[in-house]
Amino acid sequence: MKKIFYLLTLLLCVASGAWADTETVTLLSYTVTSESTNGSDLTAGDGTIKFGAAKFEARSVSSSGYGYKMDGDNGSKYALLTVATELAVGDKIVITGSQSSSNTTGYKFTDNTTPTTTYGTLAVAANKDEQTNTYTIPTGSGLIGKNSFYIFRNTNSIYLHKVEITREVEVTDNRTAVTLSFSSSTANASLGTSFSAPTLTVDPVAAASEIVYSSSASGVAEVNASTGAVTIKAVGETTITAAISGSTTYKDASASYNL
Repeated sequence: MKKIFYLLTLLLCVASGAWADTETVTLLSYTVTSESTNGSDLTAGDGTIKFGAAKFEARSVSSSGYGYKMDGDNGSKYALLTVATELAVGDKIVITGSQSSSNTTGYKFTDNTTPTTTYGTLAVAANKDEQTNTYTIPTGSGLIGKNSFYIFRNTNSIYLHKVEITREVEVTDNRTAVTLSFSSSTANASLGTSFSAPTLTVDPVAAASEIVYSSSASGVAEVNASTGAVTIKAVGETTITAAISGSTTYKDASASYNL
C-alpha cells in the first residue's frame, strides 16, 4: 500500500509540474531609534505599534541602543501591536530587547491593558545585554485569529528595542524545468589555435535564448555571454558555465565544463 501511495503522489507531482517552496513574509517590523517618540503611534511594516506610557530612553549598555522601558504588570507599560493580517499557527514573534537586572525575565502576550488573559510567554536569558528571542505561535494559542495584542514584561523591567512578526508562506513555482548538459565535463585548448567547445544540450530547446555563459577565470579564457564562444587568453584553468537564473518562464539551471 505504501508503494502504491508513493507512486500516486509522484505521478500527481509530475503531472502538475508545480513544486511548492516557502518564503518568509514580514507582517510587522519596527526598530526603536533615537528619533522614536514616547507613546506615539508608530507605522511598522504592515502594522502599527503603540508604546502606551512606557518610558523611552537610551540603555546604559552601549550595545543595547535605545528602547521603551516596560516596568509595570498593568496600567500603561505595554506595547500594543496591530497587524493587517490575522495571526496564524506558525507565525513568529521576534523580539529584541535588554533587561534592567540580571534576573531571568521575558515577555507575555496578553489581551488588554489589565491584562486578564495571557496568550503565551517568551523567556529571555539572564543578562542585561541586548538579545533576540523568537516565539512561534503554537496550535490552540489565543493569538490565532487576532490582529491586535499586547506585550508586557513577564517579571522584571525590560527594554524593548525591536519587534518583528514573520510568516512562512508556501510559494508554488509554475515555471518550466530546464535540463542543461555539456557533451564533456572537461576540455583542453592550446594558445594560438582554434577551440571547439563541448556541445551544450538544452531541454526544452526554447530555453536556449535565456542562457548566459560565464568564465570563472577570464584571464585564462573569455566566453561570449550569449553564444558560449570561447577565446583563449593565457595558460591556466577555468570553468565555463552555462546558466539560466531568475527567469520568469524557466526554473534556474546550470551546467559547466573545466577548460
